Amino acid sequence: MNTLTFTSTHNFLHRRALRSLAVLLAACSLAAASARAEGTALAKIGGQEVSLADIRDAFEHLTPEQQARARQNPATMTTAVQAILMQKVVFNEALSQKWDQQPDVLGKVERARKDIIAESYLMSVTKPADDYPGEAELRAVYEANKNLFQVPRQLLLAQIFIMAPEGADKMQLDAAQHRVENVQNLLKQSGSDFAAVASTESDDRDHSTQGGELGWHMEAQLQPDIRGKVQALAKGAISEPIRLKDGWHLIKVADVKDAYVASFAEVKDQLVQKLRRERLERNRQDYFSKLIEQKQIAVNATELFKALSKGDK
Repeated sequence: MNTLTFTSTHNFLHRRALRSLAVLLAACSLAAASARAEGTALAKIGGQEVSLADIRDAFEHLTPEQQARARQNPATMTTAVQAILMQKVVFNEALSQKWDQQPDVLGKVERARKDIIAESYLMSVTKPADDYPGEAELRAVYEANKNLFQVPRQLLLAQIFIMAPEGADKMQLDAAQHRVENVQNLLKQSGSDFAAVASTESDDRDHSTQGGELGWHMEAQLQPDIRGKVQALAKGAISEPIRLKDGWHLIKVADVKDAYVASFAEVKDQLVQKLRRERLERNRQDYFSKLIEQKQIAVNATELFKALSKGDK
């Protein structure tokens, strides 16, 4: 349980990196070889086996976020592949019913075809040169905008959580209060280990096995009730019990990163992407302007509005 920030996500910065797609596909290739040796298919649709190439091609068309989630564990991977196969089943079923010949479907397919061709061509004639931006321009932009690269103060937090939700009966609240006092006594003992106490006493089971560690948090993102109690604490200090709606939180500031200006090396890739996006947009606007002039494109806005605003009347 983590009620410390306004967002619902836990801001862990020291998680194991996700495996790359190349590693994943290599693993899939080994699995495929093993499956062939054992006479077992990786996946099937009805009685038809699905090849690794089919799955790989479909998987690479997922969004980066979907791929990342799928790479985290086998269960999520299986769900993603099942969704891919289900789409294939539905597509084949639609073809068997000649759904692709429906007039409205044909219209949508043709519009999609035009969009894809036009966008692909537009990208080819407006994308920035591969060597843009140069090092000198990047450094100039960085120096002129250093104030934009301020990294806020961050706190590495851990907690011991004692559940005592609002509305609980007096007996439950009294028991929770007793547990809080017991935890405080344990923490005051010489040589006491916050992580060890968290592992045995905290009701936050998602993090108790990690010594109660919640990860790094931007100080400004903390709930006001929490921020006011921990922002002045020194590294290694533990807050007094903090009462929130769900219960009591004893927060340890395990580490602190003071606010600083990110270095050029830290933001270089971000700057490259930003400048390339801006150049691409300018190139597109210039290209559209030339087309309008060359093709003498004109729109009668007044008459167009009148015609379209009538609707189906």
